[in-house]
Amino acid sequence: IGVGAAVVSLGLVFTLGDFLPSG
Repeated sequence: IGVGAAVVSLGLVFTLGDFLPSG
């Protein structure tokens, strides 16, 4: 897994965390 892919994955996780109440 490249660094770019990891950054995008983390970005998606944090973005979903902002939308979800638990985040």
